Amino acid sequence: EHQTMTTLGSGYIDGNQGGKYTIAHELAHQWFGNCATPLTWADVWLSEGFATYSEAVYAEALNGYQGMINYTQTAIQNYYINWMNSYGVRTIYNPPYNEFFAPPVYEKAASVLHALRFQVGSETFFEILQTFIQSYYNQNVVTSEFIDIAELISAQDLTQFFQQWIYSPGLPYVDYAVFSSESTGQLKIYAETSSNSETNFSKSLFAGPEAPKRFI
Repeated sequence: EHQTMTTLGSGYIDGNQGGKYTIAHELAHQWFGNCATPLTWADVWLSEGFATYSEAVYAEALNGYQGMINYTQTAIQNYYINWMNSYGVRTIYNPPYNEFFAPPVYEKAASVLHALRFQVGSETFFEILQTFIQSYYNQNVVTSEFIDIAELISAQDLTQFFQQWIYSPGLPYVDYAVFSSESTGQLKIYAETSSNSETNFSKSLFAGPEAPKRFI
C-alpha cells in the first residue's frame, strides 16, 4: 500500500475476481494508513483494522447488507476467534512488536469498527469516517484523536466502548434460552454473560440503534 499507488502481484488479478477483497483492502490504505497515518506502532490498528473493515464495506456494495454481515462473520470475526483460541487474548492497542500485523490488529479491530457502526448507527458511523479523514488529511494520527471525533459526531460518551474493545483484551459471550408459553404466547428470555478475560464489558453496548444479535 505504497503512498500514491498500490502494487499488486499478478496472482491477485486472475480474471475471476479471486483477489477482489485483497484489492479492496489495499486500495483502502490510500485513505486509512497512507493519508491518515498512525503516528506510532501502538496505533497501527488505525491502518490495518480500517482497511480490513473496508473489505466488508465492499462486500456490502457488491452483495447487499446481508452479504456484508456474512463476510464480517466468516472472513473477519470467525477468523479472529480461531486465531485467539490458538494464541490467546490480546489488546488491539499497542501490540507486541512481533504482532504488529497479527489478527488482533486486523480482524479484531475491524470487528470493533463493525460494533461501533451498530452502536452509533450507519449514517453516523460513515460521517465519523469522513470527518476523521478530512481532519487528518496527509497527517499523522493517534487512537485518542479518532475517539474524540467518534464522540463528537455521535454525541455519545464512548469511553467504555473503546476501553473494553481497544485498550483491553478478551471477548464477551452471551448464553441465552428462550421460553414460550403455548397458552398465552408470552416469551421469557434468560441470559448469562461471560468473558475470557478480566475486562469489564458493558452490557449496554449490545443495545445500539442497529444492534445485531452478536457483535463478535
